[in-house]
Amino acid sequence: AFVLVASIFLVSFVSAMISPTEVRECSVLTQANKYYLLMNPLVPTDPSKPCIIITAPNITFDGNSKLISNPNISTIAVYSNQPQTIIKYVRASMGKNGIGIKLENTDNSEIYGNILNENRIGLYAEDIDNSKIIKNIANSNYDDGSNYGRVYGIYLTGSNNEIRENTANYNTDHSNFGGRSYGLYIVGLSNDIYDNTANSTRVYGINGNSYGIYVAGNYNHIESDTTNGNYARTESYSYGVYVAGNDNILDKITSALNQGNWFGTNIHINGMNNLIKDSDLSLSSSFDAEMFSGTNNIFLNTVYDSAKENVYSGELIRQWYLDIKVQNKSAVPIKDAEIRIYSASSNVA
Repeated sequence: AFVLVASIFLVSFVSAMISPTEVRECSVLTQANKYYLLMNPLVPTDPSKPCIIITAPNITFDGNSKLISNPNISTIAVYSNQPQTIIKYVRASMGKNGIGIKLENTDNSEIYGNILNENRIGLYAEDIDNSKIIKNIANSNYDDGSNYGRVYGIYLTGSNNEIRENTANYNTDHSNFGGRSYGLYIVGLSNDIYDNTANSTRVYGINGNSYGIYVAGNYNHIESDTTNGNYARTESYSYGVYVAGNDNILDKITSALNQGNWFGTNIHINGMNNLIKDSDLSLSSSFDAEMFSGTNNIFLNTVYDSAKENVYSGELIRQWYLDIKVQNKSAVPIKDAEIRIYSASSNVA
């Protein structure tokens, strides 16, 4: 009987811990360590504040795939400035002046599985560290066409974050002049950025730039990311991957078919000691590989058209893997063989 009572108590305790608090309208979530579940679609009506505001740490907000949308006002669907925030399964479309999810100083948080299409900024995360941004979709974000517009699929500043398996396609700036559009915009140190897709980022006005993946900072690891078909129409530049910083590693990157009315570039490097390896940077409209400044930037086993290599200044070093098998006529390996390889200048490589 004692065991039965203990079991019932344990089940009741666990059920209480995981039972969600239902959300049925735009709300301020104030209770720490709570799980909030959105029960129905929301239409925000107050442009002066976000629809969902998280004001305590260790809150989980589950959007339950219910749509939060009002493109006729300029506001934010979900906002947090608290650590250990979890936001998942939100669908937010806030229009040309809105933001899907905005985070400020939310260290040790997780943003997972959200669909943030048709905002000006899908996800805006400022000064966050040690967090995970995983499997979010931020497509078709756009602006109102005023000058110097900025459009972002995913915007993040911070360090030691894991940014993976996100999709940010067709993010488009319509500014008449000086616009910028970004699929992924990452600024910080020691971020892991991998398995993301950022295709068809576009800018249509004069003197604008489009960027599939923009990374500024040092010691970032960028791996297995894809960015193709980014476009800039009039007197503008388009970049697949743009890196400004030092000691970054880019591994297995695919960047192709980037087109600009002035220049379309598959990868642009501005910094030193960056390693680009095992990547495909073919088929740009202008430059497959562009070096703006910095020394000891190595392109290892990376495919691109050498006729489309552009080095303004700095140092771009091309290297290839070499596997040599030494054996006799009977295919028996020769031990202790000494091999010397000479460069075109007759120096030992």
